[in-house]
Amino acid sequence: SGCVAVLLQSGAVGIWDLTTASIDGKTPTTACEVPPQSGPITRCYFSPSGSFLVTWEPLGTIHRVERPPAPNGQGAANSDKPPGDGAASAGAGGAMMAITRAENLSVWAVIRRTPGPADFLVLVKRDGKLKLGVNVDHLDGRSGLLIRRVDPGLVDSHNREVRSTGEPTQLVLPGDRVIAVNGVEVSAGAQAMAEEIQRAQELRLRIRRGPGWATAAAVARFFAPQISPLRWPSVQWSTDEQYAFRAVSNEIQVLDGRTLKQLRRI
Repeated sequence: SGCVAVLLQSGAVGIWDLTTASIDGKTPTTACEVPPQSGPITRCYFSPSGSFLVTWEPLGTIHRVERPPAPNGQGAANSDKPPGDGAASAGAGGAMMAITRAENLSVWAVIRRTPGPADFLVLVKRDGKLKLGVNVDHLDGRSGLLIRRVDPGLVDSHNREVRSTGEPTQLVLPGDRVIAVNGVEVSAGAQAMAEEIQRAQELRLRIRRGPGWATAAAVARFFAPQISPLRWPSVQWSTDEQYAFRAVSNEIQVLDGRTLKQLRRI
């Protein structure tokens, strides 16, 4: 796929496009960063065609959760989790107190933004619950608002909706610039656009594409204890990525290669 995943000092993984590196040693373009979930990412690898990135973090925290009693009154309900993913004991009133471990093995879909116009519109309506969800830089005050990071929020919801269409030409990515907000143009200055974003309930954001060309979305997360060389890689795909396979205690799980949903056990 022409990409390489690099472990960063921040604990994240940077996906770099090697096809942009020239003979003179120019730094490759960073497509996107994959953030850690509970601790620094220490291992990662791509699926055969580069459609997915698997990341692993050292075992994080242990959580205590309360589960309702099983309908038959016999204790814990049946679970599809493999042995060793948790333990349960009966609590007051028949409720089950379960110990669950952090899911520290993540599978990310690497979604590429398809070619399109240099500028595009993003329509966002505030719902009173979610923030806009973008971290921006004012730059020199006259060049627009540079998007440094897309966090959970309204813009991320827009990205998820765009991804579902199968033609993600309008993904908003780090490196893009906001050059107009409603009727406030870039010539009015970055501060004026930022104030319009804070004031308006409905936003028409004109976005100018930057160098970014991909984003990563979590597809599945699993619990994976200490990884030995014999248990790595933890998730493996067929060459055509139609199927994926994961070894757990005393069985192999056969998964759908795109959704990572379990199909059967061997």
